[in-house]
Amino acid sequence: MSRSPHTAPPRSSRSIPSGGVQVPLVAVLVIGIGLFAIGVGVGRSIAVRDAGSSGGSPVVAASGNAEAEPTPVVAEPAPITSTPAAPSFAFDPPELDFGIVGPKDELTASFRVVNTGVEPLRVLAMKPSCSCTTLENLAGVVLEPGKSRTLTAIVDPRDYPGEKITTIRFLFAGHDPVDYSIRSVVMRAVVTDPPYLSALEQSSGRYEVSSADGTPFRILGVNGERPAHADDFDPDRDDARNRYLLAWDVTGYDPTTCRDEQGRPMPKWWAIETDHPDAPVIDLRMRHQPCTALELPRAGRQWLIDTTRTLLGVMEPGSSREFSVEAKWLPRARVASAFAITRVEAVSDDFTAELVDTIDGEASQTCRVRVTVDPDHRGLVYGDVRFFSRVPGQSQAVTVIARVPRPGEERGR
Repeated sequence: MSRSPHTAPPRSSRSIPSGGVQVPLVAVLVIGIGLFAIGVGVGRSIAVRDAGSSGGSPVVAASGNAEAEPTPVVAEPAPITSTPAAPSFAFDPPELDFGIVGPKDELTASFRVVNTGVEPLRVLAMKPSCSCTTLENLAGVVLEPGKSRTLTAIVDPRDYPGEKITTIRFLFAGHDPVDYSIRSVVMRAVVTDPPYLSALEQSSGRYEVSSADGTPFRILGVNGERPAHADDFDPDRDDARNRYLLAWDVTGYDPTTCRDEQGRPMPKWWAIETDHPDAPVIDLRMRHQPCTALELPRAGRQWLIDTTRTLLGVMEPGSSREFSVEAKWLPRARVASAFAITRVEAVSDDFTAELVDTIDGEASQTCRVRVTVDPDHRGLVYGDVRFFSRVPGQSQAVTVIARVPRPGEERGR
């Protein structure tokens, strides 16, 4: 069982008064003459305890020799050590590990907070590190000795592949903050290698797309166009495979305007459509400066949406689907309501967007958005939904990716 950091109880200290006891002058002279005589007769130094400390290092008095001995270095007193008090709480189990999960799975599990001490344990505060995790807030709850409280955590993987570690920070009275970890590995049915594309030092390259379980599938399109196979595979002649080698190229985009000859911007996310029933559309992050840089707060913007894109899967022509994001207030935001999200706008011809609802949190605002696909659209659905705050000129975009099956294509999920 893991131990949480804690603060050792303060060490007690005692001071002894520096003032001495008054002694008659005659007694002082007698004692002084006696000490001098002993020093001369023996011819050595005398060790005398420092009156200002109890049990301290001896101070050496000078002998009667003609040449005074150098003053020795006084040894520092040994540091006072104490064994830190054991934490008075425990988690059962010590952490949650969901293992390998799917990108659309809703992860639910429970754990207990146990008071293992002899005194009541008060929960001062608790906060998840990500809005993707929800659970009961125990702030203000007092656990009696030997008692426990069960919490159920619900985690949304948000379709970001790879290892995920979410923490829940607890603050107990008398202890330093401690983090409880929730782990998972998000794996799509169709994966890519590498997991992102980098155009920082080159403008073209290759990448692999394969099914995680070895099931054959077909790639229907990349960024809404016919896939560029980098080997001898012919989609019109060859059977479906479980692995493909594709080429990527951004030389057709102007590095200054970040647009191609048709005026289309360089996509921040390389979108791949497949006929795999569990992976109708996947994406790779395209890294390019400055064309695909993610939006960060500037010009006084005091809020940030930590979701940069959302995958909505397969949609029918004219159908709608909703998703939620969280706008978080930055630490410097003093009046959060002044920066609230008030409207959204679709920056795409593929769909429209509507702000359905907002829920104010302690330091954030959850926004629910409805996306409606154009009734005449077929193929890849790609574009931004821009969120606008109450402050003029402050906004941030979230990319929406989905797929509307073309005639004869598999719909998937």
